[in-house]
Formats: sequence, structure tokens, C-alpha cells
Amino acid sequence: MFSTLLAAAILAIPASTPPTTGLQAAVHDEAGSYKILAWGDFDADGGVDAFAVDRLGRDRLLHFEDGVLRDVSPTRLTCTECRSIDATWVDADGDGALDIFAISPGGHARLLLNLDGVFEDVTQAVGLVHEFPASSAKWFDYDGDELPDVHLSTDAGDLLFRNTESLVFLPVEFPRDTGSGSLNASSLSPALATGLVLSTLPGGSRPFQAVCGTSLTDGSTGQCLKASSTPTLGRLYPLSEDLFVDPSGRVGIGTTSPSASLDVAGTLAIQGVPVIDSAGTWVGSPTGLVGPQGPAGADGMDGATGATGATGSQGPQGLPGADGMDGATGATGATGPQGLQGLPGADGMDGATGATGATGSQGPQGLPGADGMDGATGATGATGSQGPQGLPGADGMDGATGATGATGATGSQGPQGLPGADGMDGATGATGATGATGSQGPQGLPGAD
Repeated sequence: MFSTLLAAAILAIPASTPPTTGLQAAVHDEAGSYKILAWGDFDADGGVDAFAVDRLGRDRLLHFEDGVLRDVSPTRLTCTECRSIDATWVDADGDGALDIFAISPGGHARLLLNLDGVFEDVTQAVGLVHEFPASSAKWFDYDGDELPDVHLSTDAGDLLFRNTESLVFLPVEFPRDTGSGSLNASSLSPALATGLVLSTLPGGSRPFQAVCGTSLTDGSTGQCLKASSTPTLGRLYPLSEDLFVDPSGRVGIGTTSPSASLDVAGTLAIQGVPVIDSAGTWVGSPTGLVGPQGPAGADGMDGATGATGATGSQGPQGLPGADGMDGATGATGATGPQGLQGLPGADGMDGATGATGATGSQGPQGLPGADGMDGATGATGATGSQGPQGLPGADGMDGATGATGATGATGSQGPQGLPGADGMDGATGATGATGATGSQGPQGLPGAD
């Protein structure tokens, strides 16, 4: 299993288990409990999240929210049907955000890069390609460049990939065991010789097994601790017979058998000045080292007032003082005699026009004015519809029939009979529509006053 920023633990957490610490929470899905492969705060919100698999073996990303882990895989994982048997968190690109390194059931390593909280598979792009199935991995900085490198254990041996600043992993070739059980460090590349601690394995046919080189594995957390064989700030320095701590907590300097809380086998010096020799004799200054300056003492009491000195010469005149405030107004004096009348003043300006008075009562009607000229004749109105036909007049009386004369020559024409009486007038037809009003005639002359 992996050991890096956080230990990878395979835990089946039942759904009924309540949250107890930052690394434990109740998680479940429709198929049952998840198996947690690795814990880590991938979004740096202070909650510990988890990379897990469900009961079907599918990868799941669980985000810690409100005391529970919630499945955010659909929006955070680009592959929700991928499967893993082992995983760990590692900041592979050094951007401060945790990425995921996982191994599939077929032994294929996958690097899922954290891109603003969405994990994208970049394995092929960064060069983490291997032929034989991998069973485990360990991340550590083997070449001291502050970038995590990865060691893979595969069915055919161990592989080491060196991380570069451009996030491209380059394979590092391992020397092979010749069966002698020992290795000449001069046969290694300079980076490998200074960066790795190698141990041989029985049999002589398998590559050497790599372990932490420039870092040491913490036995309780599985994390790699930085170390150096030369004193370096921020790194562990190896203990030796010159500096020893026994199981009871006694510290020995120059001895591995301290007899007191601090046992120094040699001269004790302070700031480079010997003060106690190896026999325990004080050889420093008789008065001891000068300690730091003590705090200032309390102020002393005021002394008695001295005699008054002689009066000094007068100083220069001071600047004029500010004007004093006005005094109170005095009482009004008696009224004096009336003065002579002054000359008339100039006429004042006209006053503003007064408001309009109320309208007076109407005066008597004036004489009628002369008739105005007739206006122009208005346009003829439309012809009214024809009235009904009048009743026919009564027939006139027949004239008397003349005697039938002998048929002879045709006589002259007789006089015309009297006309019959006029028939009665028909009813008056309906009045036609009123014609349009003609334009107004000119105004008549005004009447006499």
C-alpha cells in the first residue's frame, strides 16, 4: 500500500457510523458502504475528503460537508466508471492542491491531476507508462529537487520515475544485483547514488528494492520526513554516538550510556568559551557569565526644592494679546430735542401694480349695430328623395254625343272639349338634408355708441 502525504488506509466504514474525528465519517451509497482508499483535503477547505470505491469497485470522490461525506463524483471525476484497488494523495505538480495516484485492478497506474477541483487523467501525457502490472507505489523526493518522484513495484521488478519541473516523469534505470549481496555505489548514476538507499534481495535475480533515501518514513503516519547527512534547516540530522537519546529520554553527548538527564562526555562551552572541563571542573570566569541587563529600577523620590535663583533680565516684549470681548451695551440715554425737518426725500419708486379689481356689473345694452353684409350663399343641399306620386285627378265629364249625321264628307273637327278638373296635389315629399353651412360673411360695421 502507499505511504505519502496521508497514509492510504483501506477501511470499510458502515453507514451507521457517526463522524468521530476529522478522518472518520459515515458514508454510504445505494449499494452499501464505501471502501476508503485515501484521505486528503483536495479543496483546502479544512475538511478531510476521501478517495474511495463503492461496492461495485467504481472510483468515488467523497467531499466532507456538514459532518458527512457526500459523493461528488459526477462533477469532480472525469471517469466515474473507472476502478481502483489502491490510491494515495500527492501534490504531483507542486501547485499546493492534492492530486490522486491510483492503481487499477489490472495493475495500471493512473495520475489524476487536480484542475480546480476536477480530476483529469494525465497518466499518458506525463510519461507514467509501464509494461508490467504494478502492485504498490511509494512517493518521495529521491533527488532533492523538492518535487515528488514515484517508485513502482511491478511483477517484473521495481521502477523509478523522476519528476521534472514540467511535470514529465522520466524513468531512472536501476542497477541489477549480481548475486554478491552487495552493491558498489560507484556503478550508479550520481543522482541515484546520492539519492537512494538500496537493499539487496535474496536470489540475486530481481532488481534492488528502493526505500526512502533523502527522506525517512514516519512509522505512525507513513509520511516521508525530510532528512540530510549534513546539518540543514528543516531536515532531520542522523543521530550517532556523539548524540544519543536512550529509551528513558536521557540525552548523551559523546556517550551512548547517559547516566543523567543530560550526560556530556567532554568540555562544556557557552558561546565558544569553555566553562566546565571533561572532569567537571569549572574553568570559566570566576564571576560567571554576565547575565542580561535587569529591568530598570523604580524612579527615586523628588529632591528638596532648591533656593530661588536671582531674577533674570527682562525678556523681550511678548506678542500683542488677542482683542478682548466687547463690553456690555450701556443704558439708553435721554431723548434729545427734535431736529429740524429734513428736506423732502426723492419720490419713491412706483409701487407694484395692485391686484385686478372685481368685474363691475354689466352696463346697458348698446344700440344695435348696422346689419352686417349678407354672408355668401351656402352650397346647395343635397336633393331630397322624391315624394310619393299624388293621387290621380277625377276624370272629366264626357261631352254629349252628337247626332249621327249622314255619312257624307267628313265634317270639320269639332271643338275641343273642356279640360277636366285638376287632380288633387300629391303629398309633399320629405325635406331634403340640410346643406352645409356657408362660410361666415365679413363682420358688420360696429354699431354707434
